Amino acid sequence: MENGTGFPVRRDYKDALFRMIFKEKENLLSLFNALYGTDYTDPELIEIVTLENAIYRNMKNDIAFVMNGELYMYEHQSTISPNMPERFLQYVTKEFAKMTARKSTYSTRKIKIPKPHFVVFYNGTEEDSANEILQLSDLYTGIGDDNELDLKVRKVNINLGKNDDLLSKCKPLSDYMQYISKVRTKAETMKLSQAVGQAVNESISEGILSDFLTKYKAEAIEMSIFEYDEEKELRLLKEEIREIAIEEGIEEGLKKGKELGLQKGKELGLKKGRELGLQKGKELGLQKGKELGLQQAITMCIEYQLKQGTVKEDIIALIQKMFNLTFDMAKEMVLSII
Repeated sequence: MENGTGFPVRRDYKDALFRMIFKEKENLLSLFNALYGTDYTDPELIEIVTLENAIYRNMKNDIAFVMNGELYMYEHQSTISPNMPERFLQYVTKEFAKMTARKSTYSTRKIKIPKPHFVVFYNGTEEDSANEILQLSDLYTGIGDDNELDLKVRKVNINLGKNDDLLSKCKPLSDYMQYISKVRTKAETMKLSQAVGQAVNESISEGILSDFLTKYKAEAIEMSIFEYDEEKELRLLKEEIREIAIEEGIEEGLKKGKELGLQKGKELGLKKGRELGLQKGKELGLQKGKELGLQQAITMCIEYQLKQGTVKEDIIALIQKMFNLTFDMAKEMVLSII
C-alpha cells in the first residue's frame, strides 16, 4: 500500500521513530536523567524489559525498563487520549506476569515486584497543557474517592516551547523534536516525501540526530512518512466526522425538539405550551440529536474502513483513539456492524 509519496506504507510496521531512538540505552539514560534530575553515566544500569512480541490491542508498548530496582514504562503519543492509564494497566499487568512467571502466587512468602512509573510523551499538533497527571480512577463509573485500585500517569508535552527546560537537559529528545518540527513545517509547502528527505539531510548537516539519521536514514524516512501521514489522516478524518456529527445532530435535534415541544405544548396549553415546550424540546432534542449524530458518525467511519479492507483489530484501535472510547465500547460498536 502507498500513500502517494512513492514510499510504501506498511500498516503492520510495529516500530516508531521515538521508540527506535530511545531504545538505545545511552539516549534512554539521558532522558531518564532529564526527567528525574539525576546524573547517572553508566547505560548498563538500565535493563530493557519491553515486551518485544506482545502487542496489546494493536498498540505496542514503546519502552519498558528497570532502573535501580524500579520499573519505568514510557509511551509516545501524537494524539490526546484520556485512556492512557487503562492502557498502562494492561501493559504493567503483562509485565508483572512475565517477571513472576516462575513464582507461585500461592506461596506464603511475598513475591517482590518493582515499583512502577508511567510516563506519556505527547507531541501532537493539538494544543495541550505542558504537564498533566492522568489517573485510572478518572475513568471509573462509580462515585466516591475510596478507590481500591488506581494508577497515575505523568503526561509530558515535548513540543517546542512547552517543556524547554527538559529538552535542554536531553539532547536526543531536543533533537527529535527539532527534526519533527522541520518535517511539519516543510510538509506545509511541499510533498511529504520531499519534506522528509530535506528534513533528514538538513538535520544531519546541522548535527541534529546526525549519527542516528546517518545510520538509519532509509528507516527514518519511511517511519517519518508513515507517522506523519497517519497523524494527518486521523486529524482530518476526525474533523470531518465531527462536522458531520454536529450537522446531523442539530438537524435531528431540531426535529426531535419540535416533536417534544409540541407534545409538551399541548399539555401546558397551546400558547404557553408552544413557548415552553419548544424551548425545552429544542434543548432535549439537540442533546439527543448530537448523541445520535455521533453514533452515526462512528458507524460511518467503521463502514468506510471496512470498504477500505481494514482489518477488524485496526478498526477497533482507530475508533478507540479517534473518539476516546474504551476498548470494550469500540469493540462492541465494530462487532455490531461487522
